[in-house]
Amino acid sequence: MRIVGVVLSTGLLLMVGLTGVANAAPRAGRRGETVRVTTDGHLRPGHMETIKVKGFPGKGRTQVSFLPTAICEDRCGSQSYPGGPTNAKGEGTLRVRVPGTFFDAHEHREYFRDRERINLDVEWEGADGRFAGGSAEPEPIIVRDHGRRRASASLAMDRTSGSPGSAPANRLPIPPGFRLKASNGYTLYVSALGFTRRLETVLLTVGKKGQEASYEVPATVTETSIRADLGALGEISVEFQRSDKAAVVHCGKEPIRFDSGSWTGTIDFHGEEGFTDVEATSAPGYVEGAALGPFCGGGVVGGSSERARGAALYVRNPGLGPQLSVYKHRPGAAALIIAYLSEWDDGIRIDRSTGEWMPGRDFAYTPDLRTATVAPPGPFSGSARFDLGEKAGRRWRGDLTVDMPGRADVPLTGPLLRAELDPSE
Repeated sequence: MRIVGVVLSTGLLLMVGLTGVANAAPRAGRRGETVRVTTDGHLRPGHMETIKVKGFPGKGRTQVSFLPTAICEDRCGSQSYPGGPTNAKGEGTLRVRVPGTFFDAHEHREYFRDRERINLDVEWEGADGRFAGGSAEPEPIIVRDHGRRRASASLAMDRTSGSPGSAPANRLPIPPGFRLKASNGYTLYVSALGFTRRLETVLLTVGKKGQEASYEVPATVTETSIRADLGALGEISVEFQRSDKAAVVHCGKEPIRFDSGSWTGTIDFHGEEGFTDVEATSAPGYVEGAALGPFCGGGVVGGSSERARGAALYVRNPGLGPQLSVYKHRPGAAALIIAYLSEWDDGIRIDRSTGEWMPGRDFAYTPDLRTATVAPPGPFSGSARFDLGEKAGRRWRGDLTVDMPGRADVPLTGPLLRAELDPSE
């Protein structure tokens, strides 16, 4: 888990468990051997892909992340995913489902684009607390069938007025999601990820500045409907009602036109521990940010290769559980702290995050990066200390906790957590 030059704005945080665009070169692994990460050169969003690794120090667990190599300068991010174990030789064949999205510079989920080159990072942790990592070479590319996606969206022309394909060929595509204001200052974003007919998933993201919870839920998705049973969290069951009038957004200078109609039906969400609620019978189609990504053509923004100086503390759990990143680009600067928690509940993947900028003094470390202390403000509580001179299970100790959306008093220390303190460049 890496953070490089992330930005915390007045929108959603959406920058947790991140890998920065400017990634480190492969590092030495087993007996000085360079870590090697290879794929077949192609990554298909939503599909299980094979990743081969060698050169790690020995047996251990891996985490895999995917990020565009040249977009958003240094301000994009990616969630990491369990990759599987390596053997005693530090080798392994990992099977990972490729995500469809990353986090853009505006802190929204954005879809990978067809033929986009990807920085695929593998982070390794041994049972003794050692860390190593490497990046895939050559860099793989995303393979996404835009023609099928666009045709699928066009079929929405329509199930509202007759059999598929019977409507005029110039009907506007349907926006694949919506957003609504929720209680306690949160906003609910719903994105249907099944429009390619390859995935049957809906993504609910509930967030405000510095706080986010996302829910990846099995769903039944057609070109004109979204149905998902959220269990105790509620229900989404909506049909799209066309207006046959265009809503226009822009991909760079290119205008993109969508039907400006609404999703109508049941929209019912109740966050755990009452952190937010929303009930509605309709919501306008949402066609910005993540919803725009699949329809936005080629072209990327050049990334910055400049690397900041400072320190970065990474705390992770080998399995599901809390993770923490603390980043300072230079001594004396403000520090960014982000806590992350991944869970499964009755078939729903839930990712929670909380982040804040804090005074530089709240993240202090020695010049040799052997010790560090973290004592952040609310919604964090308590403090923790890193000491490289201690054994792996005792290097990170304290009473640090955080309140996350739907989960209060999440502990960020404990014997299962492993910490690493690195230069930020």
